[in-house]
Amino acid sequence: SGVLSQKQAFEARLRDLGARRQDAPRSLGAMSRHMTSKLLGQRPELGHSMLRFFAQAAAGRGGTLRLGTLCSGTDSPAIALKHLAATLGAVLPDAPKEGLKIEHVFSCEFDEAKQGFLLNNFSDVGYLFSDCTQMGRKRAWEVKSKSVQDIPGDIDFLVAGFSCKDLSFMNSYRKTLEEMGQSGRTLRGCFDYVERYRPRCVLLENVYAIDRADQHGLKQVNIVMEGLRLRGYVAGYTLMNSCDYYLPQIRHRIWMWGFRMDAAPDASVSAAETREKAFEIGQGLNPRMQELLKLLEEPCALHFDDLLLDEDDPRIHEYNRQLYGKKARRRQEAGEAGKVRSTLNSKLTWQQKYTMHREKLDYAQERPYTSERGARWKGMLNERTMELLDLKCLDVLNEQGMDPREVPMLWDLLQSVERVPGSRVRRDRQNYATCVLPPSLLWHTVRHRFILGQEKLALQGIFEEDLGDLKSFPQALLSDLAGNAFTSSVCLAMMLAAASLSEEASTAYRVSPPVGLPMAPMLVDAGGAASREEDEEGDAKRRRLCFV
Repeated sequence: SGVLSQKQAFEARLRDLGARRQDAPRSLGAMSRHMTSKLLGQRPELGHSMLRFFAQAAAGRGGTLRLGTLCSGTDSPAIALKHLAATLGAVLPDAPKEGLKIEHVFSCEFDEAKQGFLLNNFSDVGYLFSDCTQMGRKRAWEVKSKSVQDIPGDIDFLVAGFSCKDLSFMNSYRKTLEEMGQSGRTLRGCFDYVERYRPRCVLLENVYAIDRADQHGLKQVNIVMEGLRLRGYVAGYTLMNSCDYYLPQIRHRIWMWGFRMDAAPDASVSAAETREKAFEIGQGLNPRMQELLKLLEEPCALHFDDLLLDEDDPRIHEYNRQLYGKKARRRQEAGEAGKVRSTLNSKLTWQQKYTMHREKLDYAQERPYTSERGARWKGMLNERTMELLDLKCLDVLNEQGMDPREVPMLWDLLQSVERVPGSRVRRDRQNYATCVLPPSLLWHTVRHRFILGQEKLALQGIFEEDLGDLKSFPQALLSDLAGNAFTSSVCLAMMLAAASLSEEASTAYRVSPPVGLPMAPMLVDAGGAASREEDEEGDAKRRRLCFV
């Protein structure tokens, strides 16, 4: 009966989403207006808090709120903040007549191809630095001027996404932040900037694996929390899913925040006392932040098909033509001397896996998906992907009772047969795309084609109307950008909540400065046990972990 009631709940939710689908917001501007009106409708007093946040930011700067982004991929925070400022300027009765102004002060991107994307689509950004690990210095190499420039400070929002490669479950050779791989080095660069320039509000994003405890009970996210607290920030975090914020994509990410307690730290106050005060204020402020983010949730009523291009769009035909040509070239290369042997050797692993999968489930030689004779779309596929499509089609038919040739699904064919994202989705989330990853080959089971990089950007809430130039860049680069980007609607919710509550951190600090506070736990394990009784060696390790 429990299974039946759950199934009925899933079907009821699907019907509810279907009823709201036609009127659901389909642009980031519409999502911003809906989100803001929802918040002010239930918490009208927060309108004054948001205006104060903008007013205090604008003091002495000509009425402008300043944004800095580090390793944000597509700079979606700049797009989100632009829409948020426009929405608040229109709906808040006490907003300035000229509207709320923002300035994208700087961005930072190491990859040259992505630098070109940012320069073409965010021409108003003041500086584009190349190396996140140098952002704690006074000067660094700047791409636009091709020279060394002063690094700007006096930032209101710093939004950063330190590398997730060492932390992701997709990586078989994961590293901790302490081991200072790419994730640790980029996080250190973010902390160095925060320590020197002290932005008012810090927002960080990373994969949900950062919240998983290791064999010692240590969560990597606690290292980030301690690092922010020791630098004078009230720190907290929460798990957010893109499909809970207007967009049809299942994407779990940990979002972290740090709210500055004091613009100029008192030199007479020790780092330990500062950390204790930040911990104390966070105990009251962080639950309210999480409650506000929960209030802003809006389960997506759109189907992923709603954000894809029409099938007669010339960009789809051009992309498919490139794939046909690529397969023809590979076939020609495979016939050359010395290349057949290497191709066969590379196929053994997947051939063995797929054969075992067939034998285990007694599929014999059934090929329900690719049996269509003369189908032109098969020209985009190689032997491995065609076999994978047949196997996953059989899996879905037998396990879920659905025919993926008639029910639209997005499958990532870059993965192996035992874990193809998108092939096993909870019933009430059947309308949502699987998580867009940097290397991914999303196949539409009904339209019989791969999803373009531009369409993946749309699934992240980064729409063509908000960008200046997409045509100059290959779909492979756009796909990589989409996989590394922040979901814009989630970033928008974080900024809206932070603008509503962040000033309370500095207010609480001024009312009760840190004096003789009792020690709070430095790190908390998965069960919530304090680690304060550890010896001096453990304390030294914690300081090292927090990049102090």
